[in-house]
Amino acid sequence: MNKSIVNFAVLIFFIIPSLIHSQHDDHIGYKCDVFWSAGNKHAHLLYNRAISSQSHITWGTGNHTSSPVPLGAVGPGKYVNQLKGIIDNTEIGKVTQQAIRDGVNVILMIGDGMGFNHMSLPIYMRIAEQSSEKTYFEKIMDEGASGVVLTNTINGIVTCSATAASSMAAGYKNMMEIISVDTNGYPVETSLELAEKLGYVTGLVTDAGITDGTPAAFYAHTYNRNLENEIAEQLIGHNVEVIFGGGAAKFIPKGTRLKDFAYYKNSPFINEMSSEREDEKNLLTGFENEGYKIISDKNDLINLNSNTEKVFGLFNGGGVSATIDRDTEKTDEPSLIDMTTKALELLDRKDKNFFVMIEAGRIDWEAHDNDAGAVYKAVEEMNGMLGVCYDFQKSHPNTLLIFTADHETGGLGIAYTKASPENIFKKKLQSGDIWHSDTDPLFFQQFKKLKSQKRSLYKIFGEAKSDEQLFEMLNNNSDYKITHEDAQIIFDVIHGYKKAK
Repeated sequence: MNKSIVNFAVLIFFIIPSLIHSQHDDHIGYKCDVFWSAGNKHAHLLYNRAISSQSHITWGTGNHTSSPVPLGAVGPGKYVNQLKGIIDNTEIGKVTQQAIRDGVNVILMIGDGMGFNHMSLPIYMRIAEQSSEKTYFEKIMDEGASGVVLTNTINGIVTCSATAASSMAAGYKNMMEIISVDTNGYPVETSLELAEKLGYVTGLVTDAGITDGTPAAFYAHTYNRNLENEIAEQLIGHNVEVIFGGGAAKFIPKGTRLKDFAYYKNSPFINEMSSEREDEKNLLTGFENEGYKIISDKNDLINLNSNTEKVFGLFNGGGVSATIDRDTEKTDEPSLIDMTTKALELLDRKDKNFFVMIEAGRIDWEAHDNDAGAVYKAVEEMNGMLGVCYDFQKSHPNTLLIFTADHETGGLGIAYTKASPENIFKKKLQSGDIWHSDTDPLFFQQFKKLKSQKRSLYKIFGEAKSDEQLFEMLNNNSDYKITHEDAQIIFDVIHGYKKAK
């Protein structure tokens, strides 16, 4: 039987059980609320319900789930062969550290929140568009290792980004919310730290904040991932040559704004953002004193000299804008593809090996929002990032390239629906038989509409000032259409409107 068919069967076996529904309304979702935006958790549920007959997208929750996640790897067989089949996420840390000790370049790419169904969206899109050009997810899994990764914590089933990333960074299981410490609270050596100790150049790239759980797990050590001000200070203590991401507000003194600093004066999209520190420490000065070139926008990144030895580039006060919104709005933020391309250019040095962790963090954020169109764009961007890394690996065989995820977010699925008797599907076959079915599998022409969404639900729900404006914004930014009644109901929920009894 074809290897890809067997792999797909295994993936489906693991996806189905992951659709978890909360039993108590007070505990639904991220930090006791399903969604990060829109004022009311039900707004996104109602929108997805309104378009369900067109999109067939289903979400089990607004939280992380226990669903295993994909892994693909190409590079030297010694390491790739250890990453096949069903593995624990700690194996990623062990294999990468082994490769580092052996003098191999390592590129570890993490799609935060990316389950198998998230990854399948661009794959199904190419099938729907009748393209024979496989995604880089497919190419890597076909050519090298194809794995299924278990993500559980040391004492539970569902994980968080910090704990999962710590397992992948250090090769140890741990409890929730920790950043690369053991069960007694003592630091454990990460792959990035090992690389530094052995003379590697290192890099961190993310579209989340650089102090967020996933990137922090590779350089910081603390019992609580939310101590981001302390985590920011720990980053200065390392010699990470290439740092790209968001989270600049964690690095400027309390009471200041980004525009108070020369690096951000010409970045109007973010320069009004205020400090998120609780002290007067200016960590930007600390990086400058350590010899870093500080950059703040896409133009800075593109024009960065390839001989730059150390660079600190934070392109937003918090997380970098969603992929889908960067595509349609002038934010001056670089894409993850831009960051990845420049990072590899800077890290590729004749006299040294390198280790880099690259995170596509917005997959998780959009999945928490149950925003399938935004998730698709974020996963498609990760596919483009993988293309950059795949081409690099092919020209640099002494490089191990791994992609995976820390966990699955949202219980994403696509489910068939039943047509009414008057809308049953019929077709006369060449054999003379009449095919008929009342099952709608989400026909390709409907699925392709997912690609047309132009803005995130986060932006639309936050900006609409009336139900009529919400109706226009949703329908103008997607080929999945809602009615005026849908818009009124969703708008009322966003703004907590209660009709008179």
